Amino acid sequence: SSSTEACQPRKYLASFQGHGATHPVRQKLLQLQAPDVVIRLTGGGYTGNGGNNSAHYTQLLQASTFGIVPRGHVLFTFRLMETLKAGAIPVIVSDGWALPFAELVPWNTTSVHVAEQDVDSLVARLRLFTPQQVCRMQQEVQRVYSAVFETMDKHVSAALQIVQQRLQNAENWR
Repeated sequence: SSSTEACQPRKYLASFQGHGATHPVRQKLLQLQAPDVVIRLTGGGYTGNGGNNSAHYTQLLQASTFGIVPRGHVLFTFRLMETLKAGAIPVIVSDGWALPFAELVPWNTTSVHVAEQDVDSLVARLRLFTPQQVCRMQQEVQRVYSAVFETMDKHVSAALQIVQQRLQNAENWR
């Protein structure tokens, strides 16, 4: 998809759909409900890739400017990949998560980070972004997804690139 598509207004400011019992931060998300913020906590089971709510979830993300990516049982969540694929800007709510491919992906311009204790102010923070800032971030999300995450070949290529960089850095220290 083109960069102009990235900047088309979306119906929702932000959304999240997923299991509600995996971490208390997910329950706190319910307080964020607004006409343009959709939070759907499920009772259990996997709601992505082929689950019975999969199509609805994909449509929800594609209609959202920001996709909320809260931690679950562990710091990592596959919601990050789903959010990137849908072209939504990830809102990372997972203290201490070392994001993937950090040497290649400028996460500071591709995502928004909100401390778990600051979830209450998440929506207010998102409303501060200008349309121009949102457009730049959406374009960056599309670029990063296409370059690094779209296929397994791109994952492997990115990983090898990082290994090569690290080896070169190690050589420079000798």
